[in-house]
This record gives sequence, C-alpha cells and structure tokens, in this order.
Amino acid sequence: MELPSAIHVKRIAKDPTDQTGESLLVIKGPQGRINRAIWGPLNKSIISAGEDAIIRIWDSETGKLLKESDKESGHKKTITSLAKSADGSHFLTGSLDKSARLWDTRTLTLIKTFNKRP
Repeated sequence: MELPSAIHVKRIAKDPTDQTGESLLVIKGPQGRINRAIWGPLNKSIISAGEDAIIRIWDSETGKLLKESDKESGHKKTITSLAKSADGSHFLTGSLDKSARLWDTRTLTLIKTFNKRP
C-alpha cells in the first residue's frame, strides 16, 4: 500500500474497559512489509524481519535501530517466519529462499544455516 511498515507497542490494561488504542511507541520500519516481530531478551528489544530479508533489532523504549543482519550471511529472499527459543538466547528465521537460519539473539550472529535438500 506504499506506506512504510511500522511496529506499534501498546500497553495492555488490566481492566479491558480501560484499554485505549493509543500506541506507546511506533517503530517505523523499512519500505515493504514487516512479516514478524518478537520481543528480545528481557523485553528490552524487538526483533523484526520481513520482505527485505533483513533482520533488525530495535530498542523497545526508544525505537532506535540497534543492529541489522548483513546481506552476506542473511537470507536472500523474504523472511516469512521468526521464532525464539524457550530461553530467548537464540531465534530461528525461515525464508522464501528455502532456508532456515539460527541466530544468536544478543549479537545477531548467524550460528547455522539449514538448506532444503533437493
């Protein structure tokens, strides 16, 4: 729709009747769609991925971009899935390039790539 993508952080009220539609923070993303976003360690960051095949880590208080994956080690096509490990130390991405990649959550270091077998 030619609008920049965005992540809206909202406060959830204890009483549903007190809930407002107001966003505490709006993180303006890249051109193109953000397909997935998850909380980082201790909810101090937000990890996002989408159409441009770049993983981004954002500060959840300020919305400042902290890190981006590089194009050499990252996916080559749209990232369609993003899931973190139970302890939050790693996360896995899946892409239309038919690969899955395991990343370190704090450093955004690529740990392993899993390619589809022919």
